[in-house]
Amino acid sequence: MSNAQPGTEHRTQQQRREAMVGRLIDAAIDTIVDHGYYRTSVSAVCDRAEVSAGALFRHFDTRLSLIARVAEEVSERILAAYAAAGQHLREQPSPLRAGLAFLADAAESPLVAVWHEMMVAARTDDELRAMIEPAIQKFYNGIHTHTAEIGLLDAVPESAHELTLFSMVHMFSGAALTGSVYPRPDLATYRIPLAEHYATHTPDLGDLSPES
Repeated sequence: MSNAQPGTEHRTQQQRREAMVGRLIDAAIDTIVDHGYYRTSVSAVCDRAEVSAGALFRHFDTRLSLIARVAEEVSERILAAYAAAGQHLREQPSPLRAGLAFLADAAESPLVAVWHEMMVAARTDDELRAMIEPAIQKFYNGIHTHTAEIGLLDAVPESAHELTLFSMVHMFSGAALTGSVYPRPDLATYRIPLAEHYATHTPDLGDLSPES
């Protein structure tokens, strides 16, 4: 008679499944970082994870299903790092500048490079765009929530919080993407002080006239 407790075998199978899924996601992320989105084939991911294609398709119906899970995982990891840094950022002499520096550094990280690869590809791929849209929305909502909780935009009119934050995120993200081809360290030195000035001099959106 087996001494195993009820559910033990099930938990073991679940743990094995989770380990395999994590292994495939990590392999896909690393492959995108090293070789780009379009070279991240099923074969390339399986080779890096040291598993068969059959093993991959037992957990993901299609390659795009895996990519969608990669998008979720990348968003979750970046948001987790931001949340974990919250207390440290609040304790800095200038929490705003410290937070901007964190966002600028994050924009140059391999995880954000994965996002760049997927978003550029999604511009001309409707199916990919639909698959990763929920993750990118979750990412931006999370960045907004964490930034508000940390208090980094306290000096910004509430009506402009989201636009100001996203404008700075886009500036850092765009600089990282362009900088991979055309680096300008002379300009990078001033990017965070410029963003800080922008944040502390942002008007209420009600005082602005949108384009007609």
